[in-house]
Amino acid sequence: MTVGETTHATVLEYEAKAGFLYNFLKFVTWPDEKDLGTDDWQIGVIADENVVNTIRETLVQKRVAGRHIAVSAIEACENMEKYHVMFVAGNYMDVSTSLIAELKNFPVLVVGEVPEFAGVHGIIGFVKREDILRLEINPLRARTAGLIISHKLASLGELVDDKS
Repeated sequence: MTVGETTHATVLEYEAKAGFLYNFLKFVTWPDEKDLGTDDWQIGVIADENVVNTIRETLVQKRVAGRHIAVSAIEACENMEKYHVMFVAGNYMDVSTSLIAELKNFPVLVVGEVPEFAGVHGIIGFVKREDILRLEINPLRARTAGLIISHKLASLGELVDDKS
Protein backbone atom coordinates (compact mmCIF):
# COMPACT_ATOMS: atom_id res chain seq x y z
CA MET A 1 0.00 0.00 0.00
CA THR A 2 1.32 3.44 -0.93
CA VAL A 3 0.89 6.72 0.92
CA GLY A 4 -2.61 8.09 0.32
CA GLU A 5 -4.02 4.72 -0.75
CA THR A 6 -7.16 3.78 1.10
CA THR A 7 -8.09 0.19 1.86
CA HIS A 8 -11.66 -1.04 2.11
CA ALA A 9 -11.21 -1.49 5.88
CA THR A 10 -9.99 2.10 6.18
CA VAL A 11 -12.97 3.42 4.21
CA LEU A 12 -15.34 1.49 6.48
CA GLU A 13 -13.59 2.85 9.57
CA TYR A 14 -13.91 6.46 8.38
CA GLU A 15 -17.53 5.91 7.36
CA ALA A 16 -18.16 4.75 10.95
CA LYS A 17 -16.31 7.78 12.33
CA ALA A 18 -18.37 10.03 10.04
CA GLY A 19 -21.48 8.45 11.56
CA PHE A 20 -20.20 9.38 15.00
CA LEU A 21 -19.50 12.96 13.86
CA TYR A 22 -23.07 13.14 12.57
CA ASN A 23 -24.42 11.97 15.93
CA PHE A 24 -22.19 14.39 17.84
CA LEU A 25 -24.10 17.20 16.10
CA LYS A 26 -27.29 15.80 17.63
CA PHE A 27 -25.97 15.31 21.16
CA VAL A 28 -23.77 18.35 21.74
CA THR A 29 -25.15 21.81 22.39
CA TRP A 30 -23.27 24.86 21.11
CA PRO A 31 -23.73 28.38 22.48
CA ASP A 32 -26.63 30.19 20.79
CA GLU A 33 -24.39 32.49 18.77
CA LYS A 34 -22.55 29.50 17.29
CA ASP A 35 -25.79 27.76 16.34
CA LEU A 36 -27.04 30.83 14.50
CA GLY A 37 -23.76 31.69 12.79
CA THR A 38 -24.37 29.70 9.60
CA ASP A 39 -27.08 27.84 7.75
CA ASP A 40 -25.01 24.64 7.65
CA TRP A 41 -23.23 22.60 10.27
CA GLN A 42 -19.54 23.03 9.55
CA ILE A 43 -17.21 20.04 9.98
CA GLY A 44 -13.55 20.69 9.27
CA VAL A 45 -11.26 17.74 8.66
CA ILE A 46 -7.48 17.65 8.91
CA ALA A 47 -6.60 14.51 6.99
CA ASP A 48 -5.60 13.28 3.57
CA GLU A 49 -7.95 13.84 0.66
CA ASN A 50 -9.31 10.27 0.75
CA VAL A 51 -10.41 10.61 4.37
CA VAL A 52 -11.97 14.03 3.78
CA ASN A 53 -13.87 12.66 0.77
CA THR A 54 -15.05 9.56 2.65
CA ILE A 55 -16.44 11.69 5.49
CA ARG A 56 -17.98 14.18 3.03
CA GLU A 57 -19.63 11.43 0.94
CA THR A 58 -20.97 9.70 4.06
CA LEU A 59 -22.62 12.88 5.34
CA VAL A 60 -23.63 14.61 2.10
CA GLN A 61 -27.36 13.81 2.35
CA LYS A 62 -27.62 14.05 6.15
CA ARG A 63 -29.32 16.84 8.07
CA VAL A 64 -29.46 17.69 11.74
CA ALA A 65 -32.23 19.96 13.04
CA GLY A 66 -33.08 20.86 9.43
CA ARG A 67 -29.54 22.01 8.64
CA HIS A 68 -27.22 20.51 6.02
CA ILE A 69 -23.74 19.32 6.96
CA ALA A 70 -20.79 20.88 5.13
CA VAL A 71 -17.51 18.95 5.30
CA SER A 72 -14.30 20.61 4.20
CA ALA A 73 -10.57 20.11 4.46
CA ILE A 74 -8.98 22.51 6.91
CA GLU A 75 -6.01 24.44 5.62
CA ALA A 76 -3.43 25.64 8.13
CA CYS A 77 -4.00 29.12 9.59
CA GLU A 78 -7.55 29.41 8.31
CA ASN A 79 -10.45 30.76 10.37
CA MET A 80 -10.98 27.54 12.35
CA GLU A 81 -13.44 28.92 14.88
CA LYS A 82 -16.09 28.91 12.11
CA TYR A 83 -16.33 25.13 12.49
CA HIS A 84 -18.72 23.33 14.81
CA VAL A 85 -16.59 20.17 14.69
CA MET A 86 -12.94 19.68 13.82
CA PHE A 87 -11.71 16.14 13.16
CA VAL A 88 -7.98 15.40 13.13
CA ALA A 89 -6.73 12.17 11.56
CA GLY A 90 -3.97 10.45 13.52
CA ASN A 91 -1.18 10.99 11.02
CA TYR A 92 -1.83 14.75 11.06
CA MET A 93 -1.29 15.35 14.79
CA ASP A 94 2.19 16.84 14.37
CA VAL A 95 0.91 19.63 12.13
CA SER A 96 -2.33 20.09 14.08
CA THR A 97 -1.19 20.47 17.69
CA SER A 98 -0.79 24.26 17.56
CA LEU A 99 -4.09 24.65 15.66
CA ILE A 100 -5.90 22.59 18.30
CA ALA A 101 -4.37 24.68 21.11
CA GLU A 102 -5.72 27.85 19.47
CA LEU A 103 -9.28 26.45 19.66
CA LYS A 104 -9.22 25.68 23.37
CA ASN A 105 -11.61 28.50 24.30
CA PHE A 106 -13.75 28.45 21.16
CA PRO A 107 -16.99 26.45 20.84
CA VAL A 108 -15.49 23.88 18.47
CA LEU A 109 -15.85 20.17 19.21
CA VAL A 110 -12.30 18.93 18.59
CA VAL A 111 -12.22 15.21 17.78
CA GLY A 112 -9.19 13.01 17.07
CA GLU A 113 -8.03 9.46 16.83
CA VAL A 114 -4.62 9.15 18.49
CA PRO A 115 -4.21 7.52 21.91
CA GLU A 116 -5.15 9.83 24.79
CA PHE A 117 -6.39 12.52 22.36
CA ALA A 118 -9.27 13.62 24.61
CA GLY A 119 -7.06 13.86 27.68
CA VAL A 120 -4.17 15.70 26.05
CA HIS A 121 -5.43 17.56 22.97
CA GLY A 122 -9.17 17.70 22.31
CA ILE A 123 -12.64 16.94 23.56
CA ILE A 124 -13.50 13.55 22.07
CA GLY A 125 -11.08 10.83 21.05
CA PHE A 126 -11.76 7.69 19.06
CA VAL A 127 -9.98 4.67 20.50
CA LYS A 128 -10.01 1.03 19.47
CA ARG A 129 -10.32 -1.55 22.18
CA GLU A 130 -10.53 -5.19 21.12
CA ASP A 131 -11.25 -3.99 17.54
CA ILE A 132 -14.28 -2.00 18.73
CA LEU A 133 -14.42 1.75 18.18
CA ARG A 134 -14.90 3.53 21.52
CA LEU A 135 -15.03 7.14 22.70
CA GLU A 136 -13.05 9.02 25.29
CA ILE A 137 -14.64 12.32 26.33
CA ASN A 138 -13.04 15.21 28.20
CA PRO A 139 -15.92 17.03 29.96
CA LEU A 140 -13.65 19.80 31.34
CA ARG A 141 -12.45 20.74 27.85
CA ALA A 142 -16.03 20.67 26.58
CA ARG A 143 -17.13 23.08 29.33
CA THR A 144 -14.12 25.33 28.69
CA ALA A 145 -15.15 25.51 25.02
CA GLY A 146 -18.73 26.38 26.02
CA LEU A 147 -20.12 23.06 24.77
CA ILE A 148 -22.64 20.88 26.56
CA ILE A 149 -22.33 17.16 25.93
CA SER A 150 -25.62 15.37 26.54
CA HIS A 151 -25.80 12.67 29.18
CA LYS A 152 -26.76 10.22 26.45
CA LEU A 153 -23.50 10.86 24.56
CA ALA A 154 -21.44 10.99 27.75
CA SER A 155 -22.79 7.59 28.77
CA LEU A 156 -21.47 6.06 25.54
CA GLY A 157 -17.89 7.06 26.24
CA GLU A 158 -15.28 6.91 28.94
CA LEU A 159 -14.89 10.27 30.70
CA VAL A 160 -11.24 11.27 30.95
CA ASP A 161 -9.40 13.92 32.94
CA ASP A 162 -7.56 16.78 31.32
CA LYS A 163 -3.84 15.95 31.15
CA SER A 164 -2.54 19.09 29.48
